[in-house]
Amino acid sequence: MMIVSKSFNDFPIDVIDEIFAQCVPSETFLPPLDPKLAPLLLMHVCSSWRKIALGVSRLWSSFAVASPWFDLDRIINDELIFERRIRRFLAQSLEQIALWQMATKSSEVSLSLSLYDPPAIEPQSWRSVIESTVLVSAHAIRRLKLSFIPYELVDVFSAFGASNFNALESLDLGAGITRTTAFEILSSFLEAPKLRRLQSAYFPLEFQPSNVTHISLTSPTSSATFRSILQGVPRLERLSIVIDIDIISSPIMITAPNLTALSLTLKTFTGPKLFQSLYFPALDYLYFCCSSDLGHIYFNWQSGTLGMSQHLTSQLRQLQTLRLGYHDIESHVLLDVLHSTPDLVNLVVDSELVKYRAFLVGLTNVKDREPILPKLQHFTTFIDVASADANERFKAETAGLGDALMQMILSRTPRPTAKVLTHLSDAPLPLRKVLLCHDGGNAFSDIVAAPLKACQELDHLSFEMREDHSKRNWVIEEQWFW
Repeated sequence: MMIVSKSFNDFPIDVIDEIFAQCVPSETFLPPLDPKLAPLLLMHVCSSWRKIALGVSRLWSSFAVASPWFDLDRIINDELIFERRIRRFLAQSLEQIALWQMATKSSEVSLSLSLYDPPAIEPQSWRSVIESTVLVSAHAIRRLKLSFIPYELVDVFSAFGASNFNALESLDLGAGITRTTAFEILSSFLEAPKLRRLQSAYFPLEFQPSNVTHISLTSPTSSATFRSILQGVPRLERLSIVIDIDIISSPIMITAPNLTALSLTLKTFTGPKLFQSLYFPALDYLYFCCSSDLGHIYFNWQSGTLGMSQHLTSQLRQLQTLRLGYHDIESHVLLDVLHSTPDLVNLVVDSELVKYRAFLVGLTNVKDREPILPKLQHFTTFIDVASADANERFKAETAGLGDALMQMILSRTPRPTAKVLTHLSDAPLPLRKVLLCHDGGNAFSDIVAAPLKACQELDHLSFEMREDHSKRNWVIEEQWFW
């Protein structure tokens, strides 16, 4: 080991730094003794490796303190053992925190605290952990995640003051944070001068953070909160929200001038009126999904007045990415919506279209007709075909589905032998990627898949057919928040 460590000492520190950094996983907030952090564990081998590891600052740019989960039955039956475990955990945590602070040389660090608080624990036991991590390193914390923080300790944050967190950009209030605790912590941090990203289960209506650009609400809320955020956060660029109550609102015009990405999931029945008097002049990414928890479809695209529907589609004109999940929208209605999105590049559709073939025919580029979605390059669709084995009506709809998809692809592929040709001046941009997800069944292999084999041989096109029997895996939101 001494030979290895001496040879490392001959390397420049920037080379050693790069070697260790390449060994560390990209995930953040790993517990300090997670096996994935093998380079850190080398510190426990010998003093030479410890010296090397302490000299590599990037190994210490992310740190997590997570209390163990305790067996409540064992706590009741053997309080002495429980108290010893608590004392041992606190001692180990404070030792690791001191080591982390000694090794941290970066001006920007990520910190995660998860302090599980079973009934038998006195919440004040965690005060020393919070004070020695959050407060001592406040000036260097760029990303902070808090989970299971007892309400009795929120005064630690409010007493210290948000201005001391002058590097904080991201605040994540994770699991186990009650509404009251969340409101108190948010009140303490919202004035941090560089805070841009906020994730929380709760968001008070009266909060109006002037500098925040990213908000993700992890618990369902009302449409009133949706409108309040759009109106009260002027620099908002990205919003992820779940709505379970659609409250009738006043027709006050609200414009979100900087909002470019909206992730919206519905757990209540509504329609275009949800977007009444809302304006998104810069919106280019929309993830719009109806919850499948109860097996119902909640958004009716044709409900309300014609003016409401027209207003909704007018707000989609700048879209470049549209991801629709669990909607009940007929093919002709969806095609009408897509006519309002001429700049769309990426389309993902997992919805009941009733007539899938009509939808694909509508996307097919044909001679002497203005192309729909002229800039489309990435297309993903999800088709439930397993029921066609037992359902004659659906089986009839499935027949010819593979041919329709192939014709649509060929009409958007620069291929001289394509059956559907266009004038070059009217031709849309060529498709680059097509993904067809399905739930298997004989109907797919016999009727749909066979005609599509030729698509796998097309140049400049990535074509894939993917089988997945769980529809919950199909529409997955991109992890763009952090």
